[in-house]
Amino acid sequence: MSKTIDFVGFLSRLSGEKVMSGLKRKISSSGTPSVELAFELHLPNNSFSDLLIFYHGGGAHRRAGYDRLGDALVRDGGIAVCLPDLRGHGASGGRRGHAPTPDAIWDDVDRLVGAMRREFPGTRVHLGGHSSGAGMLLNHLTRRRPAEPVDGLVLLAPELGFRSGLYRDHSTFGSFARVSTWPFLLSAFSGGHLGAGIEAVRFDYGNAENVEGCLASYTVGMANAVTPTDPARQLGRLSVPTTIGLPENDELIDVERLEAFLARHAAKEVRWERLPGLGHLDVLLGAAPFIRSALLLDSPPGGGQ
Repeated sequence: MSKTIDFVGFLSRLSGEKVMSGLKRKISSSGTPSVELAFELHLPNNSFSDLLIFYHGGGAHRRAGYDRLGDALVRDGGIAVCLPDLRGHGASGGRRGHAPTPDAIWDDVDRLVGAMRREFPGTRVHLGGHSSGAGMLLNHLTRRRPAEPVDGLVLLAPELGFRSGLYRDHSTFGSFARVSTWPFLLSAFSGGHLGAGIEAVRFDYGNAENVEGCLASYTVGMANAVTPTDPARQLGRLSVPTTIGLPENDELIDVERLEAFLARHAAKEVRWERLPGLGHLDVLLGAAPFIRSALLLDSPPGGGQ
């Protein structure tokens, strides 16, 4: 049965929950022209051994529930959280919803990892992502050699793209996105020289008329940055300890098919777990214990439960 993501209900929950504001910071991207990359640091009151850089999903920004996740993780100490806005999102610079090339997004990840390692030497630095943020990190770690090493990867409700065939409604692009294919074909046939700046993906927020700060669309360049090109092979190439949280009530992704997909294709470094009672969005409000366990406990990799 097809389900829809309840943005109205999720936003209502966010408005009723208090959250501690993190330290707002910015760094400059590499490349020309440079853009400012905004992020927020949530630091515990005591010492910490691990820092998680956690990326938001498609069209979103760090204040769309991700600050709640960061606040919950630091509350019990031991973990610091860095919440970035991708370029073209939230408080970061750049044209809204656009990346000049996929590499620009992945270079931004390297810049932030390097900045966190320099600021907190000796701390284990992990990457994390939700939904399309998970797909972006899969690309970052497998489509080239990252300039900055990381100690682990945590993915929530991973959106592995249309090539995975895992959408609950069995459509090509899922219930959240409306895709125009010709700009992607133009880009592909031109070797990436044409079409990168054309808006090609529009997001469907349903009956949520005012999704504050969220984007209405992505260009080809941004969509290519966050969409895995060959998710099966890419999962098999992961070489860092990886933990994946699968919300049992995910409205976008078929969890049973995703589990089977992981069992067939994921590297031995990958483990996963179902998260009962959680959906595609509210997993952000309930996944802190799961992430804390993944980062701080020495759990053996290699398969689901």
